[in-house]
Formats: sequence, structure tokens, C-alpha cells
Amino acid sequence: MDSVQREYWVKVAFGCVYHGIMDDGSEVAIKLLTREEQSGDREFIGEVGMLSRLHHRNLVKLLGICIEGRTRCLVYELVRNGSVESHLHGADKNKGNLSWDSRMKIALGAARALAYLHEDSNPRVIHRDFKASNVLLEDNFTPKVSDFGLAREASDASHHISTRVMGTFGDACLAWTQQCEVVRLLLFNANIYFARAETSSMDT
Repeated sequence: MDSVQREYWVKVAFGCVYHGIMDDGSEVAIKLLTREEQSGDREFIGEVGMLSRLHHRNLVKLLGICIEGRTRCLVYELVRNGSVESHLHGADKNKGNLSWDSRMKIALGAARALAYLHEDSNPRVIHRDFKASNVLLEDNFTPKVSDFGLAREASDASHHISTRVMGTFGDACLAWTQQCEVVRLLLFNANIYFARAETSSMDT
């Protein structure tokens, strides 16, 4: 972690992501948190402890953290094939249309990731900012749900978490619940379907 070479990559919610190269040549994604997102050291370490216990094929893996003065970073595995949003509506759209098989793979993988967070992880977690730009793609289009700086533990009694406004501006679900997140998944799947339908109609 001492000699990571960093190249600015992209700005995301509550921070910037850098492309990092470790001493052993492995590549990582480094999220540098903004001051607004930074909590106390104890709270930050506790949140990272929660994130480190989340392991699923369709979640971006947290590899480590760095705390130096007021600078705090989260180090993740690098998922280099862009986001679902980018492939449907952004810079990666010119690479060609996603096949139906790839779209089904993405939809199923994202659903499995949320099902794991809601039902099988310990503690159970609600992501709070699930959307197409937070679903990254491997080269074979395996989806990886990302940006767990917004994740919070879910109460066993009510499946309810803090109503503090975070995530995408204008979100109607201020008191995030699992039900709200399922609605976001349905909208995500509709986005995948209608983007394809629009392209198909133009081709005919």
C-alpha cells in the first residue's frame, strides 16, 4: 500500500476513484473519500469491518483501507469493463449492443447480489444507492455491484435503516427499506430491457 501509483479515473458519490498499480503489478481501484463523507476513525473502521465481511461473486471485493492523517481510502478489486450505465447510455455504448444473454447475466447477477445483502450476509445490509452506474462489468459481463460506502446494516426487527439523506439526489425512498431496493432492481431491469428494445426497433 505504501507505493501505489495513482492515476485519476472517475468521480463518484462521496469521492473520487483512482486506478492504482501495486508493487507486485496488480491493479486496484482506490476510492479517495471526500471530507464530507468522512466519519470518526472508530466509526470508519467499524464500517470497513462490516464491508470486509461481505463476500459474493457479484459484489466488488474490498481489499484494504488506508488512513493517513485526514486522508482515507478504500482499496477495491479493479473491474475494468465499465458500468451497465456506460454500456447502455454512455461512452461504452459504441462498443456494440449488449447481447440478450449478457443482459440476462447482468440482471440475474445483480439480483443475486442484492438477495445476498438482504438475506444471507451477516449483518444483513441495504445498499442504498443501487443503480446502473453502480453495477460494474467484468470482461465476460459478469456484474459486480459496487459503491458500498453507502451501505448500512439492516435491522432484524424492521429491515429499516437511518433516514439520513445519502446517495443519488432526489431519491424518494429516504427511509430506505429492502422493499425500496427491490423497486430499484425492477427499474434497473426495465432499463436493461427497454434500452435493448429501443435499439432493436431502430435497427428494423
